[in-house]
Amino acid sequence: MTLLVTAVGKGFALSATDTRISIATGENYRPVEEYFNKSIVFRCAGFTGNISFTGIAEWTEGTEKVRMYDAVSESLTESILAELKIGQLAKKLGDDILRRLLSRKSYRAKREAVFEFHINGWHRDVPYGFLVVVSTFREKSPWINPNEFEKETHVDGLHLYFKSVDDFEFVVGGWDIAFYQKERQHLCEILRKGAGSFEVSQYISKVIETASTRHKSIGSRSVAVLLPQVGMLDTNAWDAAGSMVVGYMPKMIFENGTAWDPSEFPVNFHILLTGRLPRHSLFVKSIIAKQFKRADKRRIFKIRKGKFAPGIFGLLQLALFGSLPDDYDDLGLSDEEPEE
Repeated sequence: MTLLVTAVGKGFALSATDTRISIATGENYRPVEEYFNKSIVFRCAGFTGNISFTGIAEWTEGTEKVRMYDAVSESLTESILAELKIGQLAKKLGDDILRRLLSRKSYRAKREAVFEFHINGWHRDVPYGFLVVVSTFREKSPWINPNEFEKETHVDGLHLYFKSVDDFEFVVGGWDIAFYQKERQHLCEILRKGAGSFEVSQYISKVIETASTRHKSIGSRSVAVLLPQVGMLDTNAWDAAGSMVVGYMPKMIFENGTAWDPSEFPVNFHILLTGRLPRHSLFVKSIIAKQFKRADKRRIFKIRKGKFAPGIFGLLQLALFGSLPDDYDDLGLSDEEPEE
């Protein structure tokens, strides 16, 4: 079990999880991995989304060990190829995983079939973000800011909650008791006041780090995945390596069913200062917030002219294809010839 926080705000959808995997023995939790990716970005039938999960992380089928991450990927790929709508995709995902868990040869199969998925993102034909929760244990609506665009279904041991978010919404999963009520109230308040994705991700990251001292199954390190309404996929996942920054990408499954596995690549630290920062940006902003002096941070964050500096997906796109959309700065690395 992990700590998972998923939010939709003004112009962005964001999901943040800690990166620890633990083995539970009774009430005791033993960490076995501290850098595990729990998010998968996908595109299906006009919907661009991210799915994050909490609950059982791996199990055995016969002699084969199966990880939740791989099982989710398999189900998503089938849904994408079948061009399922987001509601159908969510139901199929829950059914697929529950069936696999209950068919194991385990005397505790039903008891261990505990999981929850959060799906957020945008449909190309709808101006509002979406939030979907698929759970085996959440029997009441999770929404803290109700509206008229909600639906829920309870069938075959699954509880499904759907919402089109016209204002803001967030949901906490996993060891949610470690995310205290006063912290939820503060997150609610900053979302209500129109906070951007970076401010929201920074706050959630701090809460997860604090929550790791409250329960051993929660790791102090977390990763946020951003899907802006306008712009490109971004994350705050990186590490410093001397004068270089190493960026990390989540797994992506494209509309034709092909997948890009989790990856990392180096980014020259100095080129990140070219161009202004988009409102919804995580990668560059999180680096600046961590590595730069206060005066330099203020100067960089105040730049309002010029093209946008790309986030993690933009930098990857630049590395692969040598160019970016016109609204983004190529940082002098484009293969295109400069205009005279």
